[in-house]
Amino acid sequence: MGSRTRALRFEDLHCDTAETMRALSDWLGLPYQATSLDSTFNGIPYVVARDGKSWSGPRFEQAQRHSRNVSLKDRALLFALFYENFIAWNYPCPKIFGNPMVRCLVLVLFPLVPMKTEIFVARTVFKCRVLPALRDGNLSIVMNSLLRILFCRLGIIWLSMREVVRRLAYGKKLLQVDHRDNAVDPPDSSDCCRRLCLERGLEVA
Repeated sequence: MGSRTRALRFEDLHCDTAETMRALSDWLGLPYQATSLDSTFNGIPYVVARDGKSWSGPRFEQAQRHSRNVSLKDRALLFALFYENFIAWNYPCPKIFGNPMVRCLVLVLFPLVPMKTEIFVARTVFKCRVLPALRDGNLSIVMNSLLRILFCRLGIIWLSMREVVRRLAYGKKLLQVDHRDNAVDPPDSSDCCRRLCLERGLEVA
């Protein structure tokens, strides 16, 4: 289905909305209309409310990348596992991960250590299920929770190893992403703001 499929980068939808939607319209064979820039659901403006703020449509703050929940070890694991995705979709990635030996080494050593999100989930399970069950003497819940944590850990290791072997041995066919060629680095907030102002017909100093 690759010839009938297109993927759009989240950053491009927020920071280069007009060109992204124009390219999508051309690919679909539809005339481009300015209304394609409006964020709607079933014809009604789609408004997002979060942290006391509300907005509709492109918002450059949404395109900013935050890695506070991903440790350095986790990032190395993601770079090694999804190297082809980073390159094909024009995201920054250390070139060293293009070396198959480096990727194999990372993916042999790092999956044995739980990811930061796994540790957070395990702590939550202990706090909300295991400890209360121990206090109540309900060992079945304790065993069930511990086995689920173990099963998830083994599942992540298995999926990671299987995916990297498949990628290195047979290659990986990726979705074609219609990204903007100049978006090599994470979007700059001032550049995003400038583009949005131009799209909305506002003067930019």
